[in-house]
Amino acid sequence: MRTASETDSSRLDKRDALFIIVCFFLSGTAGLVYEVLWVRIFGKVIGSAPLAVASVLTVFMAGLALGSYIASKKVDGIRSRGDLLWLYGLLECGIGCYALLLPLLVKSTKPLYVLLYGRLFDDFWLYNLCSFFVCSVLLLLPVLMMGATLPVLSRFFVHQLSSLGQRVGLLYGVNTIGAAVGVVLAGFFLIERLGLWGTILAVAGLNLTVGLICVVAGKKVLRFQTEPSGGGGTTTAPEARSDGARVHSAGDIRLALAVFAVSGFCAMAYQVIWTRLLGLLIAPTTYAFSLVVGTFIIGLAIGNVLFGRMADRVKDLMSLLALTQIAAAGFALAASQFLGVSQFFFAKLLFALQESFGQAMVVQFLVIFFILFWPTLFLGATFPIVNKIYATSLSSLGRSIGRAYAVNTVGAVCGSFAAGFFLIPVLGKEGSLSVLVGGQAALALLVLAWILKDRSSQPRFRAIQFVFPMVCLGLVFVYPDWNRGLLSYGRYQIPADLTQHFRRSGWLASLWHGEKILDR
Repeated sequence: MRTASETDSSRLDKRDALFIIVCFFLSGTAGLVYEVLWVRIFGKVIGSAPLAVASVLTVFMAGLALGSYIASKKVDGIRSRGDLLWLYGLLECGIGCYALLLPLLVKSTKPLYVLLYGRLFDDFWLYNLCSFFVCSVLLLLPVLMMGATLPVLSRFFVHQLSSLGQRVGLLYGVNTIGAAVGVVLAGFFLIERLGLWGTILAVAGLNLTVGLICVVAGKKVLRFQTEPSGGGGTTTAPEARSDGARVHSAGDIRLALAVFAVSGFCAMAYQVIWTRLLGLLIAPTTYAFSLVVGTFIIGLAIGNVLFGRMADRVKDLMSLLALTQIAAAGFALAASQFLGVSQFFFAKLLFALQESFGQAMVVQFLVIFFILFWPTLFLGATFPIVNKIYATSLSSLGRSIGRAYAVNTVGAVCGSFAAGFFLIPVLGKEGSLSVLVGGQAALALLVLAWILKDRSSQPRFRAIQFVFPMVCLGLVFVYPDWNRGLLSYGRYQIPADLTQHFRRSGWLASLWHGEKILDR
């Protein structure tokens, strides 16, 4: 029978959890709205939209990684939960205040950009490098604070290693869903209705409100208890696992972090390639970009939440990690092939809904969501599983989560850069997807081989597991297989010669035989 103190502690824990979840959801929403805003602000000064996008995204992702890493080295020294909540509140207030100042700071650098452009007009790469440096200096502080919030809140939110996967997955998943909401709000509503400064004031106000509430609430939060909970309310956390899970070797941890980096690399590279591919199917507009990013983020978030719960129940986490990567690679290949041959289907969709822009956006989102949900679901699974493998004690939890997140984010930055500047220009979209899928499947094979070498139990079951990545590796030599000539026409413009085919062809026929119809 539970004592009164245990009941009060449980209620307090649930109240704290809901409070933190709401705060981190709002923080994720604000973060992605800022990203969209900053691209527009820097675009007006730099004078090149692609350069502004590349600069802001690179600094944004790199700053998150660096902020997470810096916080990971300090946060485990903070034992009071109240102090952690107070620190998170200060970070949110800092982000909001800097967001209000940033447009003025960027505007003050306009003479510098004019000077650089005049002096370096004939040296394209040097101008880009100088522009990127100025952008980095201006954006580094707020994105460092954003990156620090995850390890700080994780240290506050996770009380027991037995629930680490569920809680970290939930925390990161909620923040990611908030980011998806931020993309939609910024792309479709806020900037259009409130304008640039109105949106900045609204979102900065959100950060400041959350921050001030957390600063005040930090004074009233209980201190850490040991795991398992005992008396005394001591602030000392145990050094070894007490949740019954296997303590992983240094080799397991290094391999898991390598998988995490590759997963981040592939996730961002897939996003870049699929965005460009969908631009050929539904037009290369801001709305198309928002639809893809929103869909991608929601899939990652759901994967975090679902597999966070699973990570706390599964004992063989390395096998689960390998299988999620195989599934992500297989579904990424299937989604890519489907998108590449569905031009007629999307053209028919736009033709059927051309009278209602709102309906067209909703239906496109649902279709794209269904296609991209499965690979992003399994890509999102990586975060809670790797953290469950890496974290060995509560006393080093902040360091483990912060460093793992930094590794994944560095991989994401490299994936975005490589896809845009190397993979697509050199290999094309099809070749790039084959390399990415093949790399993920090969790494999953390596993990399975490591498990088989390290643990001799159930060799027949281990051998069966090898079939899936081997099949995936074989398929990358055949797929994706598209008709590039047809894709280059841009059928989303609905040419008159296809209207009769749109009316005569059913939806399934347009999906399975669309290329044949277009090739007549």
